[in-house]
Parts: sequence; C-alpha cells; structure tokens
Amino acid sequence: MNFIQLSSAFILLTLWSGAQAEQFVDPNVPSVKSPLPVQEVLQTKTDLWTPAGQAEAFPSQEHLQPETDLWTAAGLVKDLSLGAAPVALLKVAYGSTPVTINGTLTPEQTAEMPEVALVGAINCMPPFALVMLDPDAPSRQNPSLRSWLHWMVINANTTRTLHKGEQAVEYNGPTPPEGSGPHRYVFLAFCQGGKRVKASTVKTRRRKKFHLKKFRRKIGDTVPFGGTFFYAENVRMLKSPPTLFT
Repeated sequence: MNFIQLSSAFILLTLWSGAQAEQFVDPNVPSVKSPLPVQEVLQTKTDLWTPAGQAEAFPSQEHLQPETDLWTAAGLVKDLSLGAAPVALLKVAYGSTPVTINGTLTPEQTAEMPEVALVGAINCMPPFALVMLDPDAPSRQNPSLRSWLHWMVINANTTRTLHKGEQAVEYNGPTPPEGSGPHRYVFLAFCQGGKRVKASTVKTRRRKKFHLKKFRRKIGDTVPFGGTFFYAENVRMLKSPPTLFT
C-alpha cells in the first residue's frame, strides 16, 4: 500500500467516525443547538432543591403576584376604607399550609401563629407593622363589631420575617361563631415612616371594634403596602350558643 492509498484510507476513516458521532445523542444532555426551554430548566433546578413528597412552605413565585382585583371583588377595599388594594402580596404560611389569596382554610388549620413575608420589594425603609383582622364580626351580614383584631406586630426589622417583630397584640386564631357564614381574615403590612413605635401607643386590650384608620395615624398615616386574605367558617354543629369571638 503506497502513501496515496494510506491517505485516502485515513480520510475515509475520519469521515466515518464523524458520522457515527453525530448519530449518538445523549438524551440526558441538552443540545447546544436546541437548549431546553427556560421553564424546564427552572423546574429541573427546583426539583433538585425540593425533596420529593415535601410540601413547600409557600407557593411558588408565579402564584404570588398581586391580585388587586380580588380585594375589590371581596369588598375589602370599601369595608376597610383602604382607598386602594395593596400593590404587593404577603406570603403567609401556617406550618406547611400556605395561604392562597381569596382561598379558604379552616379554624383548625389557622390556630397557631403563621410566618409572614413580603413578595417582591417596596420603596420604604424599616421598621414595619403587621395586623390581622376580621371585618365580619360577628357576621358579614351584621358586622357590628368590625373589625376584630387577631394580631398586631410592630417594629419588624425586615419584610422577610414580618412575624418576628414586636408582638403588640398576641396572635388569636380565627374562631367565627357557628352559623355566621364565611369570614374574611385579612393580613395588612405597613411602613412606619422609618421610626420605631412604642407598643403602649398602639396596644389595645379590646380586640373588638379595632379602628384601622386610627392605627394607621399612630404609625405614620401610611397605607398598607402589602396584604393577603382568606376565608374561614365555623361549620361544626355546637350545642352551646354562638360566641362573639371571631
């Protein structure tokens, strides 16, 4: 075999090897020419960090966008004299049970103090305040005790853990009267104008007829920058008469 024949054989062998390489595609490796969609890449990354079968403490970001229309449809902008719906959404979780805005939970699920954080960013400095209230006390048809204060937190240093501020009024879970229908339970977060608030200024022993406007004036007359709400109802058949605690 002369030099020319050796060269021709080498070229043919090289071409054959390249063709074979192109035919082999590892299904587990994304092609450079055809990358995975961004959504699939993000989902794959999420799956790596979330243990199988373990519930997330909070819903994913795509489900936590502000739903300002829901506030108006639920009557909360009017009933609480908010002026406008909060533009940011609070993510609230009772253990492994997240609060879905405009969703429904049971009094049993919401008995213990939740964790609260802000989704996104706001244009104000700490500290921050947080309240949870029920505008439907003792019922939505007859809200003569509006609003019932369930929780008040002040001087929170970060929106990542609003529940870790100073507990001006301790958490009291929903206990709506039997037969009073669904109650709206509302979380609202406020800026404090960059100043700390004395607990004695806002603290109250009486939970009924909580005046949200007065509270806002005491912490700097600010509108709520974030919020969320859910419904809960007492559907148990009790022999004792309904209580006024909501």
